[in-house]
Amino acid sequence: MLEKLQQLAEVLSNLAEGKAHYQRWLEVARMDGALREAVAHSHEPETVRLLGSCWEALSQSKGACSAIKEYCQKFHHISDELVSVRLYRNACVRIATARAAVEAKRAIQDAGAVGNLVHRLCEGSSLFDANAEEPPVSRAWSRLDPADLTRQACAALTDRGARMNMVLLWTLDLLNAADSEILRSIRVPVAGCDGKEGFLLNLRLSLIRGSGKELVEHPEMALGMFGKAMLETLDAIWQDARIPVRWELRVRDKKFSALVLDGSSLGGAVAVGLRVLRDGLPYDPSCLIVAQVEGGNLAAVGQEKEKLEAALNANFRRAVVGSGTKIRSLIPDYAARGLEVRELDTIPNAVEFASGQLMELHRVLEVETKRVLDDAAIRIRDRTFRTWNDLDALFVDVKVARGLRPRLTQTEYEQLERQRREGQHRGLDGLAWRRRNSDGDGKADLREERFQAELRRITVYWEQAMRWDTEGHSARRSGLR
Repeated sequence: MLEKLQQLAEVLSNLAEGKAHYQRWLEVARMDGALREAVAHSHEPETVRLLGSCWEALSQSKGACSAIKEYCQKFHHISDELVSVRLYRNACVRIATARAAVEAKRAIQDAGAVGNLVHRLCEGSSLFDANAEEPPVSRAWSRLDPADLTRQACAALTDRGARMNMVLLWTLDLLNAADSEILRSIRVPVAGCDGKEGFLLNLRLSLIRGSGKELVEHPEMALGMFGKAMLETLDAIWQDARIPVRWELRVRDKKFSALVLDGSSLGGAVAVGLRVLRDGLPYDPSCLIVAQVEGGNLAAVGQEKEKLEAALNANFRRAVVGSGTKIRSLIPDYAARGLEVRELDTIPNAVEFASGQLMELHRVLEVETKRVLDDAAIRIRDRTFRTWNDLDALFVDVKVARGLRPRLTQTEYEQLERQRREGQHRGLDGLAWRRRNSDGDGKADLREERFQAELRRITVYWEQAMRWDTEGHSARRSGLR
């Protein structure tokens, strides 16, 4: 039942004792399934024991840290300590937050588990701040919901100066409650290049509740490989913005998923995205920023041509390149092919370009909405219309039914269709007229009560009738006759 967790504990133990090859770190990097398995079986004592073994193997032994360094150096040819330290820290935080999530679920029935929860959260926070002070358990904390209990414990730790954004979000993610901490998200496209082939990535930036002391990675990419230059670029640009944000970076094409993402060329996209997120502006997802940040301004990057070709292939319509671009002479050609490329040197100009059209559309819609609401207030004087929802609440679903027409056979339907194509639109009246009544005089009046039982009129909502139409059935036949 806990097979994945047992395998994870065994691998970590062997790595800590130097008994496993460094490449087995790849199994550790895929620990997400094992941790979710543990949280799902939080009520079992074996879960607590196995997670404790994982924590001891990682945090109390240098063997695992050495294995990570060897993995980076020999498998990816990366010797930068920043890269290996990040992987080690994130692995420890993942285990710590899994232990916290388990204790949060156990605390619903066992009050003693609340103290364990606080201790596990404090262990995770200590990886960022060694001076984090563990707060006392408060009786005022609600134990009805594991996520709420986790929030209350993290708030107490934050009040004592601990850095809790990442620990809180990663714990809530395992409890399937992280979305409640996301205030707003935007997707910013980023371009990369592998040799001579450009490719696209999605950078998702999410504004989160918090103090702004941390730049939080998404837990699912916590053990992914990123190079030193990229990590330093992200941190440096975030230091200027200082907003609480979670980031995740994923390639669009899976054939590039094994690449180690590195370089500073995503700096412009990050800077513009953070500014847009901070100021509450929209971001045009069809606008690509191909620039880095140097001295607070946008500068050209390498392999611009390959990256812009990837944007064209993905039907992008707008792109920004930094000052000093080497493809200036190709800008008219890109315009002819449907890609508007703008050379910009400042971040504010890029923000305006990336959000300007949507902002203008937003203003137009606001004006038109206000006009409709004002008109409604004039017509309906006993009500107040502050938002569109106030007007929408007055809507009554319209029901439609078949009219006073007899049910037609498939042959008659086909005959009517042929007549309509020939420009004859009174065929249905003719069919109804030719239907004989019980006296056989050919002049049946469908309004008479004796014919109503045969009509079988079905009342449906207007939206259903139109949906039938979009599914290939005539709205007239199914709802409006």
